[in-house]
Amino acid sequence: MQFLGRIGLVLLWPAAPLIAFVAANKNDPYLVPLRGAGNLALVVASIVIVIVLLRRERWRTIAGKLLVVLWCLPPVLMSAAHLKFELRKHDVLAASATEARQLGPHFMVGYSSFPEVARLAEQGLIGGVYVTRRNIRGRTVETLRTEIAALQDKRRVAACRRWWLRQTRRAASSDISRRR
Repeated sequence: MQFLGRIGLVLLWPAAPLIAFVAANKNDPYLVPLRGAGNLALVVASIVIVIVLLRRERWRTIAGKLLVVLWCLPPVLMSAAHLKFELRKHDVLAASATEARQLGPHFMVGYSSFPEVARLAEQGLIGGVYVTRRNIRGRTVETLRTEIAALQDKRRVAACRRWWLRQTRRAASSDISRRR
């Protein structure tokens, strides 16, 4: 049993920087599967590992103290990444109308919240939406068509160019793209 404990301790060393990297880059597209419950799991795992290290008195050596500090980093880095995201979001939403009209048509976004994407469409900050299974699940095609039409109307009011609609193959099979 002592042998397994030592192996676990050795494995904590390479895992700590890896988890810290994931926490610092939590908003990157390649880490989308970790959003939500995955972020919570990383924070909880980090805290549990720190508690276990402290209870087993691994902090008494310099190396142990360093390991504890490394495992304290992921929640801090995740908080910093979230703060950076919120600040960028604030900057985007506070963009001037001319900046929005220049840059907006170049961005296509997926969405899970209609009010958030509607706010972006009203300001001309997006050029279109990307529809996935998540948007279709539990809803009728007519409801989704109505939602997309509302987004198009909001862009027209903002005097923006043509609206783009893209969808995954599975979303395309539901036949929502006939009206653009």
